[in-house]
Amino acid sequence: MKKNPLLLQILIILIICLMGTIIVAIYFPKFLIPVIITILVVKLLIGINLFLWLKRISKYLKRMEKRIANYAVNHEEASLPPISTPLPEFKRFVETLYDAAEMLRSQDEYKNQIFQSISHDFKTPLAVIQSHLEALDDGMLTDEEFKSVVRTQIHKVEYKVNSLLYLNKLNYLSDLEIYKTEEVDLKPLIDEGVAKFKFLRPEVTFNIVITGDSVFRGTVDAWEAIIDNLLNNFMRYAEKTIKITVKDKRIIFYNDGPKIDENVLNDIFSPYKKGLSGLFGIGLSIVKRTISMLGYEITVKNEKKGVNFIIY
Repeated sequence: MKKNPLLLQILIILIICLMGTIIVAIYFPKFLIPVIITILVVKLLIGINLFLWLKRISKYLKRMEKRIANYAVNHEEASLPPISTPLPEFKRFVETLYDAAEMLRSQDEYKNQIFQSISHDFKTPLAVIQSHLEALDDGMLTDEEFKSVVRTQIHKVEYKVNSLLYLNKLNYLSDLEIYKTEEVDLKPLIDEGVAKFKFLRPEVTFNIVITGDSVFRGTVDAWEAIIDNLLNNFMRYAEKTIKITVKDKRIIFYNDGPKIDENVLNDIFSPYKKGLSGLFGIGLSIVKRTISMLGYEITVKNEKKGVNFIIY
């Protein structure tokens, strides 16, 4: 551990004063009082110097606290000031504060982005239902058409609510050993997932190819979350085909939609991360976190036509 030079100097001065006082008291007793007065004056000067130094440090810390709060919490400053400390020993301390400030600002911006995106996700279905209700009142829609729209929008809201609840639940599920030791057959879960989503876009064809063993590590609710969130994403982008292949302990989800821009491939599993072609919601983040919790990996690969999500 590095020693503070100022405190070391003060300690040396005090030791010298003490030794000097003892020597004077033994060999020069008649000079004892002047020496004691001198030592008291020296101590007083040291005390004043130490007080001023501590006051300077206190002002510096208050100033830094205000600047960091304005940057990390209030967002009143675009960047942190260059590191300038009254003592070299403070540099590492300030660097740590800066790192914490950067993390706080990043988390705050991330939280605000998610809040805005979630608000938009819930407002959009309500706006769609309201506009179609007005169209129904004006005689521009039949009852069946209106029911179909309401059913679809309710499904979207229900999916968002369940996704948020599950994402919050993931924070403590990862510590449960059952998710790493239990096994489940994916074939019925894939069939159920396809049955839930195919009515949303009847023009999309689902192909399921299962070769060999379809038993994987995990629980029913974990794999349901993975399958449902992937299919929900695919229903937005697929043109005509969605294919699910289970072979050699790998699961490949394919859709023939547009390729994912290479610039956003690394961020595709970040919730509400904006890409060049749109906004990724929380669904793919749930997929990534759940797969990692089960001890598997997932990669995304652009094909000549479409995209593959590969779990292995």
